[in-house]
Order: sequence, then structure tokens, then C-alpha cells
Amino acid sequence: LMQPTPICPDCGAAFELRDIDVTKEVAACTTCGTVSPLSECFGAKNSKQPGSGPALADDDPSPPEGCRVTRTAEGVELVCSIRNVFRAVVFTGFALFVWLVVGTAMVKVPVMWIELLRSDQGVLTTASGGTTKPWQLFLFTLAMLGFLITGLITTHGAVLYWGGHRRVLINRESCNIFTRVRSFEYARRIRRADIRCMEEQAEYFGSGEPIVYIVIKSPKKYRFAQELAPQRRQWLFAQMQKALAR
Repeated sequence: LMQPTPICPDCGAAFELRDIDVTKEVAACTTCGTVSPLSECFGAKNSKQPGSGPALADDDPSPPEGCRVTRTAEGVELVCSIRNVFRAVVFTGFALFVWLVVGTAMVKVPVMWIELLRSDQGVLTTASGGTTKPWQLFLFTLAMLGFLITGLITTHGAVLYWGGHRRVLINRESCNIFTRVRSFEYARRIRRADIRCMEEQAEYFGSGEPIVYIVIKSPKKYRFAQELAPQRRQWLFAQMQKALAR
């Protein structure tokens, strides 16, 4: 008896031998990018016959570069790369400048406080002959703490844009949104029963381009994916809508 041809359950394209990983029991579709368990591939129907024309509206389009979708028995996993070389270079340059300022201040501020506490007059005399009062030194210290926080934020942004990933795992009970940088990953879990709707929203800052978010409305509003390129964000939004509707 002839063995049935494995078919992608997502787009209906037939798998070739090189697309199948027997050890992991999965098959990767080169047409739509979906990775599916082999058990689902032999029961799928081939809805795309040769010469049938363009894909139907219900078919998943080919994912953008850096994106992939994997369907398992537990649910759907969506992965989008955050990599953006231009933003990474900008954030890296700004982070280096901030850390240069913070590094200089981290040496000077403790010394200035020690000299102020040792001063009999309660003021700090600078090398140029001026004086610095305690409240002025306190404000300067707060400013340097602000620079320190800015340095941490910009460093995180730089690392994220050099090689971060946004991963969304949707199963029967929850929607889990992960941010992954190298081997470090942190997540937010939202119960599917709490999700009222999902939409894209834009925020405007001055006269610049709007920052567009994917917004999940549950008891609290959760915004994410603003760091993704527009094409990747739109693909992720469409795939999440489809997965949550199932």
C-alpha cells in the first residue's frame, strides 16, 4: 500500500523529505513557515492543488523574515525577532555616552559627600574657589541616579535590538508573552478567560511617527510589541487573533 503524503495542516502544501525531522517527529513547511507534529500532517487535506491560483484568504501568508509559528498539541507558539541594526546602533551609542557620564559621577559623588561631611562650615569648597551646599550636592546625586536608570534602560534596549526575540505561547488556558534576550527570558501570563479583545493602538509623541502597540484588554490593559518592525508586528497580531479565536 502507498503511504499517504504528509501535508501541512496550515496551508495544505505537501512536505518533501528534507522538510521532515524524524527524530523530533515534526515537519517544517517551506511555504508558510509552520512547524507541525507529524501526527497532524498525515491527516491533513491538501487544499492547494497545483495550478489552483493564489492562496485563499484563510491561508496563512508566509511569515516575515525572523518570524515562525509552531503548532503543537498544547497550543501555538509564535516567535518574532526584535533585531533592528539601526536602532541597536543608536541605543548602543547613547548607552555608551550615558555610562561615560555615570562612570565619572560614580567616582566623584562619594568623594564629594565625604569631603562635605568632613567640612566644618557645612559646605563643599571646589577647586575653583566656589562652594557647593548640601542641597545642591543632593540634587546632583539625584540627577546622577536618573542617568544611572537611563543607562540601564538604554543598555537593555541595545541588547534587545541586537538579538532579542518576542515569543508568544497560546494554549487552552492562557496567553503567555515572553521577551527573550540570549539565554535570559521573562514573561507575562494572561488567562484566556480574562481576554476581552485584542487590537492595535497608536500613541503620538510630539510630531514624530506614532508608536504602535498590540494591546490585550483584560482586567488590565497590556501593551507590547512596540519594538517590532511593522511587518513583523502585523503578522504577530494576525496570528494571535487567529489562535485566540480557536
